[in-house]
Amino acid sequence: MVDDSSRYSNPPEKTLTELLKRLGWKQSQLAAFIGITDRTFNNYKRGRHELKLSLWQVKRLIQAMELAGMSYDDLPDPPT
Repeated sequence: MVDDSSRYSNPPEKTLTELLKRLGWKQSQLAAFIGITDRTFNNYKRGRHELKLSLWQVKRLIQAMELAGMSYDDLPDPPT
């Protein structure tokens, strides 16, 4: 499901789009859930900057993924 050929430090937009679809949430709801602003989320999706999530924000992202029936394994692996 994940194409990690170009982005390694952030969940690819494809993963986030799938997550929103599965949860039935709006972008602003997911952004609030993981503790970032809707503007930050939007800028990331448009490729304007990378997300810099704290550990608790990563935990919240994984919780959202689990609610959607996804796994942290759906996130890209770091470059080798």
